[in-house]
Parts: sequence; C-alpha cells; structure tokens
Amino acid sequence: MTSRNSHIAFLRRFVHVASVVARQLTIAAVRRLRGKPVLGHLLLREGFERIGGSFLKLGQIMSLQVDLLPKEYCDALLSLLDKVPTSTREEIAQVFTSEFGSPPELLYSEFDYNALASASIGQVHRATLDNGYPVAVKVRRPGVIETFHRDFLLLQGFVRLILLFRIRTLYFVRDLVSEMITWTRDELDYRREASHCDLLGRNAVDCSTERIPQVFWNVTTSRILTMEFLEGTSVSDYLRMQENQDEVGLAKLRKIGFNPAVYCDNVITNFLRDAFKYGVFHADLHPANLLILPNNVVGYVDFGIVAKLTKEARR
Repeated sequence: MTSRNSHIAFLRRFVHVASVVARQLTIAAVRRLRGKPVLGHLLLREGFERIGGSFLKLGQIMSLQVDLLPKEYCDALLSLLDKVPTSTREEIAQVFTSEFGSPPELLYSEFDYNALASASIGQVHRATLDNGYPVAVKVRRPGVIETFHRDFLLLQGFVRLILLFRIRTLYFVRDLVSEMITWTRDELDYRREASHCDLLGRNAVDCSTERIPQVFWNVTTSRILTMEFLEGTSVSDYLRMQENQDEVGLAKLRKIGFNPAVYCDNVITNFLRDAFKYGVFHADLHPANLLILPNNVVGYVDFGIVAKLTKEARR
C-alpha cells in the first residue's frame, strides 16, 4: 500500500470510529432527555462491535477489569470474547485459497462455514480431516493486520489526549492499550500460537486435570490454525446458563461430573504447575478460552498469549 493510500485508509478508519462514537453518545443523550435509562453498558458493547478491529480486543480486555468497571459493564462486554460478527463465506474461502491454493472443501473431508465462535482477530470453524478426525479451524479475518495497525495509532492518539487534558478517570486506559498492543502483535501470527500449543501440550502429557489440543501443522499457516476439536462447554457458556437459569444445560454439566469448586481448583493448580514446574503458562485465561470437560478436566483453547518465567522469577 502506498503512503497516500495508507493515509486515506487511516482517515477513513478515523472517520468510521468517530461516527460510531458520535452515534452512541447521541443515542445516550436522547435517552437521557426522554427520561429513559441510558443503558451505557449496552451502548458501549454495541459501539465496540460496530467499530470492530482492535477495539474489539480492547473491549475484551475491559470485560475482565472488574476492579475498574461496574459489573454490568463487564457482563455486557463478556459477549465480545466469543460472540462478535463473523466474516462471510466468500471471505473465509478466499483466505484458504490465498494460503493453500484451494478452498477448505478440498483440504478437509468436511468444513462448516458457520463459525462456532468469533473474536477480534479471527473465528473458529468445525471441520473433519480425511481420516474422520474432528478439528477446530481458526481463520484470521481478512485485512485484520492493516486494520489493527491503524487502530493502534488511533488508540495511542486517544491515550495522548487523555494525558494532555488530564482526564484522570480514564488514566487506566493507558495501561490497557499498552498491554493490548504488545500482546496482539504476537497473536496475529497463528504459527506462533501453534508453537505455544505444542509446548504446553508436551508439558501436560502426564497431567490428568488439563487437556491441550493437538496441532495439525500440514493445514496450519500464519492465517489458518488447525487443531484437535475439544468437545466441551466453555466457561462463558456456563456463566450464561447461570444467568439465564438454563436448568437443561446445567443438568447436562452435572451429568458429566461438573463441580464448580473442583473445576476452579484444577484451573488454579494447572496454572501453578505450569508456571513453577515449566516456567511457561497460558496467559489468557478468560471464560471463552476454558472448556469444561468430563470429570472437571480443564480444556484449553486459544494460545495466542503464552507467558514465560525465568528460573530467577520462579524462585
């Protein structure tokens, strides 16, 4: 992309972001004037969804900041972890054709274009290998690198404005943006995530309380990641069952031996074991990345953020 085209794309992105922000603020103001509840938490979530790109990632991070935001805001933003608008069938097919020279139908015996889950960088599809083995296929959204680069510049500019005008109530955004930019640059290459998954899988071979999926490197590139499909309910879905009082879903979890206290204990034990025994651990343990498997085994997905501890740090 030429410098001129890059500047035009940045300007268009800025206008889009500004228009969405203006729209959400206008809706909030109108509701307030009419004496209706503002519903700021829902407007914020919708705003992140409309803007897309790295702003979805920022919303995901904010959803876990229960010490900084009201609970209703965190709860509303939780859906950004795995339930955001998906790319089209044509866009997904184009990614495969660009990477392998073939659409997914020729690479897998079965491929479902309907995404199982979707987030800021990519979305997950269910597929089957030629030997009948079920796999989860993660596909990076088209144009996401360019969009994220422009968004990083916008977010850094936003932080500068906060500091310039000394808006102290928003100072917490500075650290969120810095952390998001650092980690997201690593997440954009699925080969890095596949390597993380392989490493954690080797470390977990003898552990009965955690399950790491196998990576299939012959159908994995920087934009496509194919790994073993783990059949389980995510903690995000479990939380929704609790909120909606879904007794049918909760009964199914009890049938496979799910005990929230034991499961949480396993999450903590697995984390401490990985961190102190091996010095490497899954560092993005939000509810959508944790699966509930039979007998309270913790299934892990999404290995874009894996952190390491030196021997000195462990000691």
